[in-house]
Amino acid sequence: MTIDFEKVARDKHIFYLPNLPLFTIYDDNFFVRNDYDILSVGQRQYLIRFFTDQGFKQTSGKLMVKDDIQLHFPKPNRMLAQSAFSEGYLREDHHNYFFITPSTFAEVLFHLGLNESQEDYLNLVKQLINTCPINLELIRDINICNDLGPFINKSYKDLEHYQKQIIEQQYKKKKAL
Repeated sequence: MTIDFEKVARDKHIFYLPNLPLFTIYDDNFFVRNDYDILSVGQRQYLIRFFTDQGFKQTSGKLMVKDDIQLHFPKPNRMLAQSAFSEGYLREDHHNYFFITPSTFAEVLFHLGLNESQEDYLNLVKQLINTCPINLELIRDINICNDLGPFINKSYKDLEHYQKQIIEQQYKKKKAL
């Protein structure tokens, strides 16, 4: 494997889970519910530097490559309050990884929790929040009329309370990348 996952796990800004082809990164702890769900310039630059240090080369604005591994910056959705979720994010893939926002990462976990133990996936969302706060209002708003709506609504208050505590304890003075 050409990605140093131990180094990724030690980084205080980056979050990943071993069975998902995803990386996300802390950006901020202030959210607007109808915001664009895209990586900021600071997030992109941090990821590019981090993975360049691991030997990856940027071949385009949307792709970094090393050996047979490709790291993708998905094309951002240009519409406000739209989901950036893709079915491809649900499947383990040792050759293609995606850089996504913390909110999209949480949305992936909610999708996985629909057919599995919801409590286990809510705990994973909390792990995500420990590194990268998420835009809970946006996630709830963009999924209110689909299958995720009831799951998100059921856990919303608990996650909102948990995130407020984490931000107060850990991120109150942290600046965006």
